[in-house]
Amino acid sequence: MSESTSTTVETSAQRPARAYDWWSLTGLVFVVIYILLVVIDPGVDTSEKNAPAKAREWLDDIETSSLVLQGALAMLAIASLVVFVHRVDDRLAAAGVAEGRLRSTLRTAGWVAAVMFMIDGSFVLGAGITETASDDYQVSGDAMLALQGASAMTWAFAITAGGVVVLCAGLAARKTGAMPAWLMWASLVIGVLCALAVPLMAMPTPLLGLWLVVTSIAFTVWRPATA
Repeated sequence: MSESTSTTVETSAQRPARAYDWWSLTGLVFVVIYILLVVIDPGVDTSEKNAPAKAREWLDDIETSSLVLQGALAMLAIASLVVFVHRVDDRLAAAGVAEGRLRSTLRTAGWVAAVMFMIDGSFVLGAGITETASDDYQVSGDAMLALQGASAMTWAFAITAGGVVVLCAGLAARKTGAMPAWLMWASLVIGVLCALAVPLMAMPTPLLGLWLVVTSIAFTVWRPATA
């Protein structure tokens, strides 16, 4: 009886602990931070008839501390996105995906998306910083709306680049098992839809956000059979 108990204890002790890939959660961190940024400052609705006046009102009410907080959060989000893209690339490499066009395109598109997100935030934050830093210069409401329009277009390019990342990940995982089959098929569909954000003038932002959240969690807890 004691020998049997001893054997059981030894087997349990020798069982390897489940390893979680915590770095994969950086995709989730990116989404959470950007949602927080929208909550902190939803911006101005450019479709309103009195949008220029609303934009001018936003500039009058903005505070330096709020701009600093938003800038810091945006940089943290962008850094998280870059880390996540490289983590996806590492997972593909570990699953046996050779270095080639898909992986290099994935990394390049990831950096392009990060830069586009950075430029997107710089338009509005730049206007706010100019407004708060100088008493002699004021940004007009119309100029603010123009900056928001440029920001929206930059955001579309960022979503398109993100779609290329998703599509490359799905294509690379198709025959390697680098991700669950259901996630691979979802990546192909979402990747195509997001990659067409600029050509179709659509904003499938929720789809990209959903993919980042689901893939972050999946890569954190899931291991391919070959791992």
